[in-house]
Formats: sequence, C-alpha cells, structure tokens
Amino acid sequence: MIMQSKNEKIELDSTSVVGFFDSGIGGLTVLKEFISLSIAECIYVADTANMPYGNKTLEEIKKYSEEIVRFLLIQGATTIIISCHTATALGLEHLQKTFKNTHFIGVIDLVTLKAINATKNNRIGIIATQATIDSGAHKKAILDHNPHALVFEQACPLLASAVEFGTHQRQELDTLILKYIQPLLAENIDTLILGSTHYDVIKEVIKSLTPPTLRLISAHEQMRQQFTPTTLNVTNTHNVRYYITGDKNSFLHSSKKILAIKPPSVTKLTNVLQLMNKNHSNLTIV
Repeated sequence: MIMQSKNEKIELDSTSVVGFFDSGIGGLTVLKEFISLSIAECIYVADTANMPYGNKTLEEIKKYSEEIVRFLLIQGATTIIISCHTATALGLEHLQKTFKNTHFIGVIDLVTLKAINATKNNRIGIIATQATIDSGAHKKAILDHNPHALVFEQACPLLASAVEFGTHQRQELDTLILKYIQPLLAENIDTLILGSTHYDVIKEVIKSLTPPTLRLISAHEQMRQQFTPTTLNVTNTHNVRYYITGDKNSFLHSSKKILAIKPPSVTKLTNVLQLMNKNHSNLTIV
C-alpha cells in the first residue's frame, strides 16, 4: 500500500517566498532540488555557529529553530522547510504550535514514508545524529504506519561534522561510514534512511560502500512531491538569499560543490539572538 506524506502539499508561484534552515550545508541538497523547480524566491539559513545540532539538547534545538523561523518570517517567508532531521525531530512540533499560520515541511515524513514503500523485507535501517536517534522520531513514524516493520538505528556522532568541515580524507571517510553502517547491514536491512541531510551530500560515497540492492532513502529526492507550481518562473531559478551564523569561507566552498553554481554572496548574522532585528543593524554583509 502506498503511504501518503502527512506534510501538506503546498501551492507556490513566482511571488512565493520559501525559507529553509539547517545547521549547515546539508540542507543545501534540499535547496538544490527545490530551486530546480524555478517557482519561488528562497531564503536559506545555515546555523553553522551552532553546528552540529546532533549533540545539542531539546531546549537548545527549540530555541535555535524558533529564532531562525522568526527571522525567516520577517524576511517574508510563508512556507518553511526544515532541512534538518534533528531540527525536525526535536523542533517541528514546537514550531507548529508557536507559528500556527505558517506552513512547515519537515524531512522526517518524507524519508520514512518513502522507506515504508521501498522496503521488500520490512527491515529498515536508520543512520542519524545522536540527538535524532535519541528522539526516536524516524522509528515512531515508521511504526505508526507499519507496526510490523523491524527498525534498526545507528547514531553517527562524527559523520555530520566530517561532511560539514571536510576533516576526513576519502579513505578515513570510508572507514567512518563502514563503522556506522556495517552493524545495520548485519541485520539484513534492504532499505537505509539517511537521517541527516549532511549524509545526502555523500550519498554516492555511501552507495559505493554498500550492496547494490540496498535502497538509500534521502530527503532531497522526495522534495518535489510536496509542491504544486501554479506559475513557473524560469528566469528566477537561483533567486536565493543566503545567511550564515558561522564561518563564511567554509560555507562558500561547500555551497559551490553542492549547488554546482558560483558561490553566492552571503549575509553573516553576527548574533543568533538578534535574528529578529528588522532593520538588520546588527548584520554584517560578508
């Protein structure tokens, strides 16, 4: 049986403004998929000063997420895509209650429902940050729809940072990935959820290290189904405003690799606690 996403399908046109946020570069994979639709202006916030989110507390994630959402709303966003599994797992419910008139799309429903439809043997693996695994959000979403599924989880506390900061050479990265994935393969999983958009960045690397029959499920590949373009805006494909809270050079380098376009100009938010300042007097353009 085909399961449908609980995320509401949203109509967008060239006047729409869509906000995205993540702890870093991982959400750029989701943004890249979205901007290929050429239908709306986009705002992307990378909270790199607080990256990784995977070792943060529930209250910290709720605080960061709420501040960023308030900023995005001030910038004109009417739909917000939480391009981060940890922020979705720990912050989505809080955001929906706090901002009742805002459309939110979280990545967890996207991947879990796809995994349920993809698995042939009902054995699904999940790799994610420690905080995401501790939340049990992916597992709960799967079992809510398919109580007969067997779900195997693996926290990968070092992997998101390795992707974000490029701290591992390819051989070291391969070793780290195999360390996390081999216990799941030993459980005879046939479907693996990439429970961090940072892992989407290295999906091809993961694919090269796992059996060809293993189905890899990533959020960015499920993004298109959430939107109905009412007016295509083919001249506006890369109309994106980028904001970061941390280092500029690292983000510019990574964004070029992921988006395959010239590194965009970036506005650095000098203090996350001041995100809601409408006149931007506290922001530094870098």
